[in-house]
Amino acid sequence: MLKIPKFSAVIFDLDGLVLDTESGYRLAWQEAAAHLGYSLSQEFLHGLTGLTGTAITHELFNLLGADFPSQLFFELSAEIWRHHAETQGISVKSGVYDCLAKLIQLNMPYALATNSRKTNALECLRYANLDDSFPNLICRDDVSSGKPAPDIYYATAHALSVDIAQCLVLEDSYPGVLAAVTAGAYCVYVPSTPKVDVNALQQCHLLLMNLEQALDLIFTPSNLAQ
Repeated sequence: MLKIPKFSAVIFDLDGLVLDTESGYRLAWQEAAAHLGYSLSQEFLHGLTGLTGTAITHELFNLLGADFPSQLFFELSAEIWRHHAETQGISVKSGVYDCLAKLIQLNMPYALATNSRKTNALECLRYANLDDSFPNLICRDDVSSGKPAPDIYYATAHALSVDIAQCLVLEDSYPGVLAAVTAGAYCVYVPSTPKVDVNALQQCHLLLMNLEQALDLIFTPSNLAQ
């Protein structure tokens, strides 16, 4: 029988876990690169999941060379991404609404902790019509170091007034899983890419393939800390 420690709060990642932003980013990056005369494979793009902007720039330089016009690339990809988001919106991942409803029913504190800058995170939530769904939001610009450093999770636990060891974290990428585990949280890995990340699998405490599984396995009265 699955044994999950009792917890007092839940922390969600944003990109790829709550919102399907990752596919939009990959599309925008691929189109921007092609416009500049470069090619980015889906395998490479999937490998950027969960990374900070600085880390993504580093990976681009490693792949395409130090003369790659990164500033122009990010400006162009941002325009492409925003056009898609404004015209098509951003999809909410399956199971999110039910998870939030369940947490509210259980009177369980919850928050978002993301490697995105706050302006971008708020913009994404607005495009997904989730503007008011997360009263607690901790972003990359709220801390000194982004994931995989644990800073974001320490800050989020502090904002919730809960010990990090009493927090259950839902993450979709290796940097996020590593950040949560390093901080001392119980981490559930819900991959957003077709291929399960072996490193994330080795670090996490539990693997779930979608958020629907969390409803019956995790978000139950028996798992609540007294």
